[in-house]
Amino acid sequence: MMGNGLFALGLKIIFLNNVSTIRYHGDESTAGRREARYDFFVPHVVGALLVHNAGASGVVGMRGSFWADLETYDLRRLEYHADEIPPDLLYADIFTTIYYDRVRIGDRDVLLPQAADLRTIQVNGEEKWNHIEFTHCQGFHTEGTLPLGLRITVALSAPLDDHAPVG
Repeated sequence: MMGNGLFALGLKIIFLNNVSTIRYHGDESTAGRREARYDFFVPHVVGALLVHNAGASGVVGMRGSFWADLETYDLRRLEYHADEIPPDLLYADIFTTIYYDRVRIGDRDVLLPQAADLRTIQVNGEEKWNHIEFTHCQGFHTEGTLPLGLRITVALSAPLDDHAPVG
């Protein structure tokens, strides 16, 4: 099982593409924190997510919730299920949870995803779980006196693999 764009794709669809319906659900307490909960829906007809399985592919919608800190308005958690899954994909459910928090990078606190879980349940009951953690974030900074509008092409000297050093 593989997720592509797990940390950014859902946010783009929900918040930037102007295709979601978002409704305030109320305040909740989670792990000692007061958070505002919002429920959302993105219909499959707008091409929310493209899913591949068992040699088939299809577009699914999204239905879920997100929680925001009541004081800072920071996104804390995002959860969503695939909605209107085409039968030929052989999935009964696809469920994603992403956790967010502020991380110190250099002299700034930046809101970033911390971890994500992608779970699938096939129509035959088989379950798969993919857990991803986002760690060792680093900031990179450079200064230079390059001419305005200069285009620079960058390429990797070798392919990335599981043995590449972090950072």
